[in-house]
Amino acid sequence: MVAGNANNHNQPQNRTFSQFVGVRNAKHHPFIDKLIINNLSIVLAFGFYRLGLSANHVTALRGVLSIIYFTMALFLASDDIAFSILAIFLFAYLIYALDCADGQLARATKTESRFGNFFDICIDTIAHSLVYGGIFLYAYRYYLYIGDVYYMNLSIVVGLLFLISQTSRFFILHIYDRIYGDLLDLQNPPAIVDDVIMSAFGLQSQIFGILLFLVSPALAFLFFVLHTVVAAASCLRYLWRGHRAG
Repeated sequence: MVAGNANNHNQPQNRTFSQFVGVRNAKHHPFIDKLIINNLSIVLAFGFYRLGLSANHVTALRGVLSIIYFTMALFLASDDIAFSILAIFLFAYLIYALDCADGQLARATKTESRFGNFFDICIDTIAHSLVYGGIFLYAYRYYLYIGDVYYMNLSIVVGLLFLISQTSRFFILHIYDRIYGDLLDLQNPPAIVDDVIMSAFGLQSQIFGILLFLVSPALAFLFFVLHTVVAAASCLRYLWRGHRAG
């Protein structure tokens, strides 16, 4: 999401909620995000607006919450996986909602800026690493506690591969969208298959995937391995599309 320019935010707070609703469906958001997370984050964005906060303030808040979240993952009870995973899920989902809210706030108040975009990307990178680093770190601590060496090692391996693939994809998507974005959309606009893939392998599904640790560790690790593979494949596909467009 594109964060806004805090300096341009000092203006009468006379915008209505409907004006915020009008910007909820941002470019490239999968269908499931438009139905769920956007409807939550738009309420948060309007609430922040009424409080007089700028999009950059919300972005900074997301960064602070990400640090708190990661610290929490270090100290959550290793012997109570149900409470710990639920706390991690709720915290991660709030951070994701704020990721959408800052961009919606910037667009609704027309305070988008180059610095806001840069600041948002920096916090995105940090928050993404802390959120998923936190879940795999907790998984490692839990399996260490119960003495399961196999899943303990798997937490490290899958966590590293997942973070590397997702971070690489994140940077390539941002860089290539800046260079080729409009051209790529004209040549190959997102189709229903793209929307299904984005819905099944996007940030929202990854956060819900955290809950799979309550169902089956094998299923949870398989889920994140699959996301790692798809992220790598989509990264290569985007590079190829950019190469052809260039």
